[in-house]
Amino acid sequence: MAWHAKVRAQAVNNISSTRRYVRSFLPVDGIQRRFAHGVAWSLVGGALAQGGPLVASILLARLIGAVGFGEYGIIQSTISLFGVLAGLGLGLTATRYIAELTSTDPERVGKIISLSLWAGCSSSALCAGILYAVAPYLADHVLNAPHLLSCMRFASGLLFANCIVGIQAGILQGLEAFRTAAAAASLRGLLAVPLIPLSAFWWGLPGVMAALIVTTAASAAYSQVAIVRHCRGAGIPIPLTGGASESGLLWHFAFPVLLSSLSVVPMTWFAQALLVRQRSGYSEMGIFNAASQWRSAVAFLPTLMSQPVLPLLANLYGRHDHGQYISLLGTNVKITLLTAVAVAAPFCLVSRWIMAMYGPGFSQKWAVLVLLSLASVLNAYSAALGQAIQSTGRAWTSLSLNAIWGLSFLACSLWLVPRYAALGLAAGFLVSYMVHSLSSTIYVALRLLPDPGRSSAPCRAAGQRPNHRKQPAVPSTTAYASRHT
Repeated sequence: MAWHAKVRAQAVNNISSTRRYVRSFLPVDGIQRRFAHGVAWSLVGGALAQGGPLVASILLARLIGAVGFGEYGIIQSTISLFGVLAGLGLGLTATRYIAELTSTDPERVGKIISLSLWAGCSSSALCAGILYAVAPYLADHVLNAPHLLSCMRFASGLLFANCIVGIQAGILQGLEAFRTAAAAASLRGLLAVPLIPLSAFWWGLPGVMAALIVTTAASAAYSQVAIVRHCRGAGIPIPLTGGASESGLLWHFAFPVLLSSLSVVPMTWFAQALLVRQRSGYSEMGIFNAASQWRSAVAFLPTLMSQPVLPLLANLYGRHDHGQYISLLGTNVKITLLTAVAVAAPFCLVSRWIMAMYGPGFSQKWAVLVLLSLASVLNAYSAALGQAIQSTGRAWTSLSLNAIWGLSFLACSLWLVPRYAALGLAAGFLVSYMVHSLSSTIYVALRLLPDPGRSSAPCRAAGQRPNHRKQPAVPSTTAYASRHT
């Protein structure tokens, strides 16, 4: 008995020593602990949120074929196009300012949440109505597919739900409620696995759109209840009215975000619309859509691991902690790039077999997946740099960088898509992300690394005047197209 007691005591002592050693690197209230907490929950939620739709898309492609999967892809791209206007950049706006102000001004945080939700609902409803009205013209004259009219009208409902979920996710990220955000994303992903294939089997593509509306609405309902509970527990009042006092953020922050997205998403939609108008265009679009699913999978881990970084960087920037700011930024860039390379390399090696899972006719275009995987590595790298720009409020700079991406992508698409179809579109993504990564690297190295607040304009959001005597000026604008950079 004494021998067993001695072994047990030694084991307890070793465990306690290990815990103390780990906690020395992750202090309870330290930035490392907050980062690790955010990454862990982002990985859990993102694995289910990304894995569910990926499995559902493979089953869907085998049910409806390459042409049907191409039609599904162009509908999703159209939703993204109108979603840029509907979202107004409010998700990123909420993340940026809620993260900065949560610990210093909870009353203002509540007003920002109220403004984001009300403005988002209004703009989403308006854009959904516009999409419903122009659906006949888009189906008949732009996409050359009149039979997609019912799907396009279902897409208007999905557009509204997507925008609300995006704004809610931005609010939860700003509150650093990573566990709740992971649960909401997981709910949506898990529901997609059974509902999308079953709906496709019984009702075809219109049934798929209806199933997506159901899964997104369920996630939105859960997120809204969670936001109210979290704010109540944190002592953040959310007024039904009064958010208009923060409307200055719409101009100083959200408007540049909107313009930045408009320099990216319409270019993507135009290139895909150009692709479907080629010979065998919808079949080529189906191949590109299948490869694009795995492009998102390449970006999955880097994106999730860096999700907590934006609110943390914004918080450090608001506290003027330049040392930890630069340290966290460098760590994020290294981890993001290495993770993206580690994921993309095996995908490139087994690209032929991955594409074959989608059915006959897909495996011959394995090179599309290789090019998109390489583009995703550059995308992840530029996204990490973009978070530095977001956190310091340089909205118009982000707009300029994204405009460079958009123009280079448009030029490549006009030249390559008519010649090489889906392969040309994938090559356009790769070249444009090369240009974007280079321009972002040059800007961050020259302007942010020496001092992130060196040349920023003072904060003028919500009618505030800069106080030059008490503290350095904090900028109030930023922009970044998260789906692409």
